[in-house]
Amino acid sequence: MTDDTSGEIPAEIPTKGKAVKKRMLIRKRGEHEEEIDLTKYGARRQARIYAMQSLFQYDMCEEKPTIEELTRFDFEQKRIRPTIREFATALVTGALAELSVIDPVIVKHSTNWNIERIGYIERAILRFSIYSMFFQPDVPRSVIIDEAIEIAKVFGGKDTYKFVNGILDGIDRDKRE
Repeated sequence: MTDDTSGEIPAEIPTKGKAVKKRMLIRKRGEHEEEIDLTKYGARRQARIYAMQSLFQYDMCEEKPTIEELTRFDFEQKRIRPTIREFATALVTGALAELSVIDPVIVKHSTNWNIERIGYIERAILRFSIYSMFFQPDVPRSVIIDEAIEIAKVFGGKDTYKFVNGILDGIDRDKRE
């Protein structure tokens, strides 16, 4: 297997039929480690998980990585299918390009919280979700919210999904009015 990012899948990796197992080890704050199998999720959820990880990485690094570095998804050891990579790249690129729009929306809908107080996981999920809500009209907002909640349940703390749901529901209500 090669490290190239040309989008082509090497012949030894099946693209149809049997799925390539992709396992990820996660550790929640104050809890035990847990391994999840990404292949049990659809392509778009996998892409959202990769986007969350890249946006998390962006926030964690004092010296901000470039878009190119973030969208290499170096943390994934196996090849990512081109459709998954494209959607994840669009989420990361779009969310970072629109931070000046997205972050004030987060602050507006999170009473008494400034953006720095919000945890890295929550911030990453909110950023790619709000980007989708505002700039990807082909994706239903109800799907965006449901996906964000499910990802927050897996990767966030005990109440992360409630926080994410509250913020996104508030934004959804505003957009409907």
